[in-house]
Amino acid sequence: MNIIELKNISKTYGKGEAKVRALQSVSLKIEREEFVAIMGPSGSGKTTLLNIIGLLDKPDKGKYILENREVNNKTSANTLARLRRDKIGFVFQNFNLLARTSALDNVIMPAIYSGIKNRVNIAKKLLKQVGLEHRIDHKPNQMSGGEKQRVAIARALINNPQILLADEPTGNLDTKTGQEIMNIFSDLNKDKGITILMITHEAEIAKHAQRIIKMRDGRVL
Repeated sequence: MNIIELKNISKTYGKGEAKVRALQSVSLKIEREEFVAIMGPSGSGKTTLLNIIGLLDKPDKGKYILENREVNNKTSANTLARLRRDKIGFVFQNFNLLARTSALDNVIMPAIYSGIKNRVNIAKKLLKQVGLEHRIDHKPNQMSGGEKQRVAIARALINNPQILLADEPTGNLDTKTGQEIMNIFSDLNKDKGITILMITHEAEIAKHAQRIIKMRDGRVL
């Protein structure tokens, strides 16, 4: 059963000579509980694709169906925000943590906006799940890259999303730490049934996925 379906999605940035066709008639289906890696050279449209799937950007043309519901340019900003909050977790290459805030408070932050009760205990359990129960009071400048990414993963899970979107999640990590992060992703997919879409340029990292989608020049190959 598909959780995500894109039909002839196109996206262009700029005008005239500065016009860039980031996506050109991209169609794909992602099944529920699937783990998919997206690969391709810089400028191939990977991040634009992930941003549209994550409701951070809108296509110029085409149809996007999320959990049997079409999302389009008429969908209100409030509805998009609610869908992002309730359905999707994000993990970025640069972690995007609040610098002066503890690991625990970084994880809790999204739950404040969604009004989750008992969020402190949930955040502690998530930090334990990613192996950071001993670092909950540490701030990002007191943690390694791998530890910061674990905090980012825990934060992405606080609202219990069905979909996890990861943009180069191991890009700033050494090989050993990158493999540890991928083991966490694999466990989330297999044990929790979370659908994962991950951008990576590393073939060894992509091997953790069940399927690899390759892109070039705004198209799926």
